[in-house]
Amino acid sequence: MIMSEKNNELEVHMAEGLKQIDKKSRPTRGSGCGNEIGDVSNGHFFVECKQKRTKENVIVDYKDEWLGITSRMPLNSRKIPVIAIENKYGDRFVIMSSKDFFRLAVEAKGLDDG
Repeated sequence: MIMSEKNNELEVHMAEGLKQIDKKSRPTRGSGCGNEIGDVSNGHFFVECKQKRTKENVIVDYKDEWLGITSRMPLNSRKIPVIAIENKYGDRFVIMSSKDFFRLAVEAKGLDDG
């Protein structure tokens, strides 16, 4: 995969992993700074990636990071906002609302009535 200088390893990791459910998953142009929402584009998620390589503990900045992605989402979007974080040890985590997590869990178990 050809990666622009703007794309970081976490963005590429997330895009490649999400290709299992959407083959069109890719890092966004401008790494979330352009017309696209977030750092990874696909049909199911808005993904914002944060590499915090100097931090042992990872903390989501609610105002800047969480509201930064959720406030840009179109109204009534079924896409799920996700923040992917990498700490100084290279551990990677995904953060989403519990409502979206439970919706995904129900769908994964085939329990969705709708």
